[in-house]
Amino acid sequence: MDEQKIPFLKNYNHSDNEAIQSSKQLLQHNLTPNYQVGNQEDDFVEHTSLVKRVWVESTKLWHVVGPSIIARISAYTMLVAGQAFAGHLGDLELAAVSIACNVIVGFDYGLMCQLKAGVVAWVSVVALVVQLFTSWLFVSVFKCGVIGIAMSQNLGWWVLVIGLFGYTALGGCPLTWAGFSMEAFSGLWEFVKLSSASGVMISLENWYYRILILITGNLKNAEIALDALTICLSINGWEMMIPFAFFAGTGCCSGIRMAKHRAYINIGCYYLLGLPLGVFMGWKFELGIMGIWAGMIGGTAVQTLILAIITIRCDWEKEAQKASMHVKKWAEGI
Repeated sequence: MDEQKIPFLKNYNHSDNEAIQSSKQLLQHNLTPNYQVGNQEDDFVEHTSLVKRVWVESTKLWHVVGPSIIARISAYTMLVAGQAFAGHLGDLELAAVSIACNVIVGFDYGLMCQLKAGVVAWVSVVALVVQLFTSWLFVSVFKCGVIGIAMSQNLGWWVLVIGLFGYTALGGCPLTWAGFSMEAFSGLWEFVKLSSASGVMISLENWYYRILILITGNLKNAEIALDALTICLSINGWEMMIPFAFFAGTGCCSGIRMAKHRAYINIGCYYLLGLPLGVFMGWKFELGIMGIWAGMIGGTAVQTLILAIITIRCDWEKEAQKASMHVKKWAEGI
């Protein structure tokens, strides 16, 4: 393998200390932007038109965002496919599978951002194909019903987990993987502090929709109401996979200091405004599912407006420098 194509490979061996040092170098090299005065790329950006600057930055961004979009849409489609097969079984089965996919699985949610985005995309597509085939086999051929849907969901997710672990453990990440070691916990607290605010922010936003599903189960004709709401949320979730992938590649409001503030914004807009408004309109005004949906949209609209104002007023170069300092500090603590 050409050493010039993979930085630091020539310094790598399978000892823990040198693997850690190589990982530290990789972090500082790939995740730290260059702010040196007189940098040729900065000079190019400064003296070119807006259209060219947008083109240059977009080209770089799509190398990460493109595979991330494919990975996220494929993983989310696995959940939607299970609900689609359940819809052919009946309203009750669709409601049951929708609660399982949107509430139970939905609570197990993280922020995904990898340098190996292409690998994640390919493994996700393979997992989706396996899940679709086994769903058809268990539900349409073997007539296993809801149990068959659950089995196919499990198989699909296990393909995803085993595929990514196999790629990592069998040599796909030679600069950062040297086998199981207690050194994996080195610098863990710094990483937790860096990512906890972002995790809380995403969780609060995701759980908001799951709570609405649980509330909908108390309406009259709950089966139909749940079916309608989960179908709408599934379509909305498909759409959201694209901006989520961009957030993973840009770190906008997610991987920076602003994440803590957005967590407070989510609490206020979702749980103090949107959720009470939906309950009030759904029961007091007897609007049912339409009232719950209107409350959800109201909370989301206010959150979007506030974040748009914050994003416009933010000094992104300053935030990027702060994020760079966090990455350096975390890498040095490994």
